[in-house]
Amino acid sequence: MWETIKIMIGPSGLILLGAILVAIGGFWASVKNSHSQKKIVELNNIIASSITGGDSFCFLALSTLDSGPQKDNPMLIVLQQGRFPVYDVSIRIKDQDKIEAVMKAESNWKDGLMVEHLNQDSIEIKPGVCPPETAAMWGRLPLGTGNNRRFEVEIAARNGLLHQQIRCKRVKGHWKIASRVTRNIGATGEIIYERIDQEFPRNVKGQIEW
Repeated sequence: MWETIKIMIGPSGLILLGAILVAIGGFWASVKNSHSQKKIVELNNIIASSITGGDSFCFLALSTLDSGPQKDNPMLIVLQQGRFPVYDVSIRIKDQDKIEAVMKAESNWKDGLMVEHLNQDSIEIKPGVCPPETAAMWGRLPLGTGNNRRFEVEIAARNGLLHQQIRCKRVKGHWKIASRVTRNIGATGEIIYERIDQEFPRNVKGQIEW
């Protein structure tokens, strides 16, 4: 059969055929190699994310279901979202109203201890490691007897720093919560989580006043 093919296509055709077969073989080898390299890259990414936490993250939630004596002291819960554990988690909660009061007090600027003044009323918790899709209670967060509370939360972990804003408003005797998490400090960062209670008050434009 091979002799018949040589007679039909001649020497030049035989060379062309050989070149085509070599090209096809090289192509499939390249495809196979590319596929293997892709799998290796994916595996390396999984291994790295297992060590660093990848794009997984933690944030705070307030349980406001209690309508009894503890309704003004909701449970403070650390929630984890993502495929990988989050390591070295440290969370600092700051009262935004107290921060603004400290910033306005002239005496706090004169003694050179502004950082200490800003952190003196903050709450710090250290969950350490947060396994995937878990929730852990970390005490309660006193909201007081007023109608509005604002909290700024710094969440530090091995895979980066997050910023969370928590806004609490009393509506018909019950606390309503608005919360969002961004990947960097400030409201202009990439929003990776947001939850707003249905009855949480909005402005005339229908927006939340963060």
